Amino acid sequence: DTDGTNDTLTLTDSDGNTVDIPLASIDTNTTNTSLALTDADTDGTDDTLTLTDSEGNTVDIPLTAIDTNTTNTSLVLTDADTDGTDDTLTLIDSEGNTVEVALADIAAINDTNTTNTSLTLTDADTDGTNDTLTLTDSDGNTVDIPLASIDTNTTNTSLALTDADTDGTDDTLTLTDSEGNTVDIP
Repeated sequence: DTDGTNDTLTLTDSDGNTVDIPLASIDTNTTNTSLALTDADTDGTDDTLTLTDSEGNTVDIPLTAIDTNTTNTSLVLTDADTDGTDDTLTLIDSEGNTVEVALADIAAINDTNTTNTSLTLTDADTDGTNDTLTLTDSDGNTVDIPLASIDTNTTNTSLALTDADTDGTDDTLTLTDSEGNTVDIP
């Protein structure tokens, strides 16, 4: 506009005709307050998205107007961030559109991992003999492994912490049977 305040929106059509719209005439005082599934056509079915603003004005979008003519054609692991690792789940539809979700995002939502915190020799069957390995995880869940189920041809004679990797630290659980055979559990 001519007063230098840039307070007019000028629209120009393909024929070069212009229309000036003063910005002050555009309502900027409303905010969108809700987006809900409604029965705008009163046919008894909630089949319309209705956007309502702070003055109660609504815009209805029939769900049938939303393009549903695509088919999901593949769901693949990809390297969307080009770091050399396939760490993104990519959904591709029949029109070539993609939706990408980083596996780390999925893992953060569904983190059900636990850490094994101990493996101990116990008397899980309460017969007075420590003859069961009990694995305990970080949530307190346990799994009992009867020693007899590990090797039925020999008798397990000891279970001890050893330095099987010779790094100077007793950090390996070593199971020794009556024939002198060992099983190391790092």
